[in-house]
Amino acid sequence: MTKDRVILLIYFFVPINWAFHFIFKWAYIKGLLIDYLIPSVHFLDIVIALLILYLIYRGVFLNNAWRQNKILISIAALLFFTFFSSSFLSLYPPSSIYLLSRYTLYFIFLILYLGSTKKYFSNKMASILVLIPLYFESALGIVQYIKQSSIFGYIFLGETTFNPSLPGILLDSLYGSVKVPPYGTFPHPNVLAFFLGFGVLLYLGNKKWSLKDIFAIAIPLIVLLLTQSLVSIVGLITSLVWGFLAKRITSKRILFTTIFLAMTVLVYFSFNLKLLERINILSDSVERRVLLNNASIAMVKQKPLYGFGLNTFTVFLEDKIASVGLRQRFVQPVHNIYLLSASESGIISAIFLLALLFYLLFAFRLSIFAFIIFVSFFDHYLLTLPQGNALFLLTVLLSASRIKKDSLGADRNNN
Repeated sequence: MTKDRVILLIYFFVPINWAFHFIFKWAYIKGLLIDYLIPSVHFLDIVIALLILYLIYRGVFLNNAWRQNKILISIAALLFFTFFSSSFLSLYPPSSIYLLSRYTLYFIFLILYLGSTKKYFSNKMASILVLIPLYFESALGIVQYIKQSSIFGYIFLGETTFNPSLPGILLDSLYGSVKVPPYGTFPHPNVLAFFLGFGVLLYLGNKKWSLKDIFAIAIPLIVLLLTQSLVSIVGLITSLVWGFLAKRITSKRILFTTIFLAMTVLVYFSFNLKLLERINILSDSVERRVLLNNASIAMVKQKPLYGFGLNTFTVFLEDKIASVGLRQRFVQPVHNIYLLSASESGIISAIFLLALLFYLLFAFRLSIFAFIIFVSFFDHYLLTLPQGNALFLLTVLLSASRIKKDSLGADRNNN
């Protein structure tokens, strides 16, 4: 198995949402069972563990490939250290140690992968491995949307069981009709939308598009629109614009200035309720996200160095709710992975997280990295859900692949 096929193998298995859950008393906060605190062994955890054994069996530690990725490894190691240290200084150790165990598994795989030999794979094989899960999730999503319920239930690849009458199921309005958006085999339509956007960018890579490519991604794009996930839709458009500009602007100073201005606007909008209300885009969902951002800032101010501990935001959120104006009980992580990292593992952790993603963006200039950064400002699943963790891992792995120009992605020398 070549190194690049390992990436596609993980992507191929990401839609499978099977997991063994173990419910302990500490997963309840003030009588409410919090999904993010429930320990689980996910199917993807098993896949990663088996791949670790495979890489060890192949003797990847016997070569010097790590030297070629020393910057990436250094930043990733520093980020992992902040997660590690905050877990052992955590104010709620059980939830921290649980998530740290998964992060440790993924970090070990990352290091072994970065030390393995770089090889190429065929464009035809790559396209097939990307399109199969894309089309599968798209087809399932379309049938779910038409039927307005799940099709097979959890036994089928972990499909979320849902219908419009169940509590906690997302309902969106489309042309005056209230509809349940498609879930696929993911726990939320937003995660399905991200997977579709990620897959589209993975398929398009850095190559010149043909009419065949446009037809190939048409159905996934339609399902992406049906999810009504504004963040992923705008993120996909933004990342494609970035890819277009990055090929034509050679000045790193101009690119950096563009990104800095864009981030400034995103941050300003993320905290300003009055401005959002004035321009008439303030919904209940947006208001909750802004208030969660403010709760995160309150937590960072209280413990700026090590945070409250990995995977503890939902544990201590309600202590901050009254001060930021969140009226109803809404116990979820802050919808911004940089604020989540800062509040749980300290400001330094958030800095290393930003450094990692922006290193990837500027070193390789691929649209998929811009997509990750944009979405990360508005949701949390890349750090909190197993499928999100796997997609985040894939993002880092992509940077280490040296893929032919006419296949998925691009060699750094071709940018």
